[in-house]
Amino acid sequence: ARTSAFSMSVLVLSWHETNKYQLDCCHYSAVMNAGARASMWMEASQLCTVMMQSFVECDTITFGTILSACEKSNKWEKSLEISRAMVQGRVEPNIVTFTVAISSCEKAGNWEAALQRFCVMTRCRIEPNMIAFNTVISATGPKAGDWEKSLQIFTVMVQSQVKSNTVTFNAAVS
Repeated sequence: ARTSAFSMSVLVLSWHETNKYQLDCCHYSAVMNAGARASMWMEASQLCTVMMQSFVECDTITFGTILSACEKSNKWEKSLEISRAMVQGRVEPNIVTFTVAISSCEKAGNWEAALQRFCVMTRCRIEPNMIAFNTVISATGPKAGDWEKSLQIFTVMVQSQVKSNTVTFNAAVS
């Protein structure tokens, strides 16, 4: 059903392009979001290329949508590539885009890459929130074999006065 919703979204977008409607990043992002929900990361990221060829600028939401599609499809390498491109390019990443990239790495069991994205986020002066901390604690936690690193991150979380919750504690001990 989700694949057909994405296909229908692409058809509607194509019809609008063919009929010379003025499309913006919101239109493309909506279709990319349908692709993300259908775990069609490649098709969603190809729409970004189409967007740029149509001289429509990608924004943080557009990149966040593509990152989400990569996360849902377990494409952590592509997620890192997109996240790096945002930091190096004209589109400013935010807490959401960094957290999705960290989550992609965490789901793939790549705690080093998750921790590296977390560090880049803080160097970009983006304050980690509870979700970002929980994700990186989960990535570095006992199941990754580095409970000391997880404890260090939890300590930083407490020192930063970011509230913790049950997810935080479960991530640290599971």
